[in-house]
Amino acid sequence: MLRDYQTAINNIIFLVEIIIWVVFGIWALKTFLSDTIYYSIAVITIFAIVAAWIGWFVIRDFIAGVVFKLNDNYQKGQLIKLNEINGFIERLNYLNLDLVNENGETIKIPYSKILTSIHFKSFIDSKTKQHKFSITVLKHDSLEKTKEIIRRSVLVSPGVNLKKEPHIIVKQELNDNWIFEINAFVQNDDYCELVEANVRKSIEIN
Repeated sequence: MLRDYQTAINNIIFLVEIIIWVVFGIWALKTFLSDTIYYSIAVITIFAIVAAWIGWFVIRDFIAGVVFKLNDNYQKGQLIKLNEINGFIERLNYLNLDLVNENGETIKIPYSKILTSIHFKSFIDSKTKQHKFSITVLKHDSLEKTKEIIRRSVLVSPGVNLKKEPHIIVKQELNDNWIFEINAFVQNDDYCELVEANVRKSIEIN
């Protein structure tokens, strides 16, 4: 969340700087060229250059997004590792990819940045189903120990794809408990309730 605020602030500052330079350029042209025809041509040229420059950033990410989606079969729930950023795909937008990290924070990454960087993704085969559910857990143990208990209970459940690590994300932290969102990978939908029941049982026991 903090990362998103910082990005938004940087974008606003960058936009303000552009506006200031454009206004300064128009003022300078008016001072030197007065109200001649050259002044009108120069102002139109400035606005055309700025519009083309801004449009390029939008078009660049849109084209990069098309290439990104066509290059491979990316799916919601897959793990993406990009430099120092790790997260699970939450949404494939037109201009950027939404990732959710282990703390439940949403990170928006432009497609152009992904294509120009080395990145890795986890593999999901066509036979694997995803089952997402939420549980509330009392803070009896540390966060890491609690996540490990949940992880093990998922992996020992019937019908689970053992080659796929479950995604365990803290969606909300309260005074006495955590609310986890769990994404388990099963062979078919028949095992979804069994996995969820096994996780809840293991949490109650501990």
